[in-house]
Amino acid sequence: MKTDREAFHQGLSSYVPAMQFASHVVEDAPSWFSLGIPALSDDDAVALATPANAVAGTDVAYTWTSDCPYGRNIIVTPSGVPGNANVLDVYGFDYLMQPMVERFTGSAAASTPLVGKKAFYIVNRSRIVTASSNAITAKIGFGALLGLPYKCGILAAKEGGVVIAYTNAQLVVADQTDPATGVTGDPRGTYAGLGAFNGVKKIEVSIVGDPAVNAANNGGLHGIRQYYA
Repeated sequence: MKTDREAFHQGLSSYVPAMQFASHVVEDAPSWFSLGIPALSDDDAVALATPANAVAGTDVAYTWTSDCPYGRNIIVTPSGVPGNANVLDVYGFDYLMQPMVERFTGSAAASTPLVGKKAFYIVNRSRIVTASSNAITAKIGFGALLGLPYKCGILAAKEGGVVIAYTNAQLVVADQTDPATGVTGDPRGTYAGLGAFNGVKKIEVSIVGDPAVNAANNGGLHGIRQYYA
């Protein structure tokens, strides 16, 4: 079972542009990776009440670290109807310690959760870009998409030690938009579990790495560089 998260240093990016080779994925051979033992999604694990109607440019600091080695997606849930198209940026790092940011834009008349696409390993702050016109707050938590170690294809998966009836529906393919933006998907893709996570089941995937690069020689096993601004 492959795992490489423990060898990485906090604060030092291990991203390799156009990465073609890795000892864990050799010559297109499939390799099993553990994606951790993810807890059930929690909509306020990062922040219980971020002031969504604060002055534009307001930063709020957090100290959240993913329970999974390659990160999880983020969910932002307004406490009520925003009243306008409000915008919140969430900042942090992926498992390679690349700085990253994802933008969440709320609808004026809806308080439904905003589900992120990027796999964060650390969330350290948020920033109000466009304040809500109503006096509401926003919960920030994590969802049911798990980060992947490399841009890849998935051949099989185990949940709780049981080989599942894997289909391509469990793989959210890598977003290869270049350059990435605050609203593009994860550059390595994510795994969507067949069953609900519960903090007990280990999630494992058998992958084949995809080292392909685009015409500008960007991409590779680590995917397109994360967006950060």
